[in-house]
Amino acid sequence: MSVLVLRALHMAGMNQEAGNKEETLRGYQDHDTIASWSEAAVVAVVDTGIIAGRSATSFVPQASATRAEAAVVLMRMLQHVGYINP
Repeated sequence: MSVLVLRALHMAGMNQEAGNKEETLRGYQDHDTIASWSEAAVVAVVDTGIIAGRSATSFVPQASATRAEAAVVLMRMLQHVGYINP
C-alpha cells in the first residue's frame, strides 16, 4: 500500500522523497520484514504521517490492510495533498 500511496502523491504533484531509513523505521520491531523494493516508499509515507503502522512498535508489512485502515490512509493522503480539509 505504501508504494501505491507514494505514487498517488507524485501524481497529485507532491514530490515526497524518503528520509532517513534508520531513523524513520527505528521504532518498528519488524522493520527487517519490509521488502527492499518498498522500503523507500514506506519511509516516505511514514515520514508524512499518512501511514503509521499497526502500533507504535509494529508495522506488519506482510499483513493485509482492513477496510478501515485503507479508509484512514486514503483520508490522510487526501488531506496531505489538500484535496479535503483536515
